[in-house]
Amino acid sequence: MTPRGSRGKPYVGTSGWSYDHWRGPFYAPDVAKKDWFAFFAKTFSTVELNATFYRLFPEKTFDSWAAKAPEDFIYAVKMWRMVTHRKRLVNVEQDVASFLVRARRLDEHLGPILIQLPPGVHRDDALLGDFLALIGETCRDIGAEGMRFTLEFRHATWFDDKVYSRLEEAGVALCLPDREGLEVPRVETADFIYVRFHGRPRVHSGCYTRQQLRPWATWINGQLDNGRDVYVYFNNDLHAYAVKNAREIAALLGLDDGLQSVGA
Repeated sequence: MTPRGSRGKPYVGTSGWSYDHWRGPFYAPDVAKKDWFAFFAKTFSTVELNATFYRLFPEKTFDSWAAKAPEDFIYAVKMWRMVTHRKRLVNVEQDVASFLVRARRLDEHLGPILIQLPPGVHRDDALLGDFLALIGETCRDIGAEGMRFTLEFRHATWFDDKVYSRLEEAGVALCLPDREGLEVPRVETADFIYVRFHGRPRVHSGCYTRQQLRPWATWINGQLDNGRDVYVYFNNDLHAYAVKNAREIAALLGLDDGLQSVGA
């Protein structure tokens, strides 16, 4: 956690950067696709890697991501779906180890690991306890005790004080997704906050208004003042709304006229 008395660091970005429909609204037509990441990283200092959810990339891919990241750029990394959606956290010891060994290769560019559970996984305290113990043991085994984790629940049964206490004991953040049909309380369970904006009024395709973002910005500023780092990602990629909204909330947070500035 940021030293007591210090303001936390804000990280504002999007979920992914390589979208063809961002050419024009965000990427200039004369910017080659191979240069899109460099272009993106001049505007934002973080991105959420969703590609890691779909397959287990080789170590050299993580090395490549680390090598091309500018100083202070941070990757949040979404956990492989083999762990969360196919095996649903059961018998995943080797899968978790294989994933985390790769993720740690991002070194100083590694941010939180996002663990998103499918909607069909309802509250199961034993399952949660075993998994939290597993990620803790795995981090110790690979020498990555400082790795940050955030859990995104998508079934309402999980939103309970006992669950929050288990997360707090493990130092794992409750992910705060903003999406229609699921009300998630703004509970702090770790030394950082992780927020995912999925779009309103339509998931993935809705564009937030400033009026909708302003209360969030006020709350986020309060968390920063309390010394917590805050990671914010927009997942409404249609029409490059994610870029628009990320810039807007960054402006509301006072970050370089809407461009991300770590430590501001």
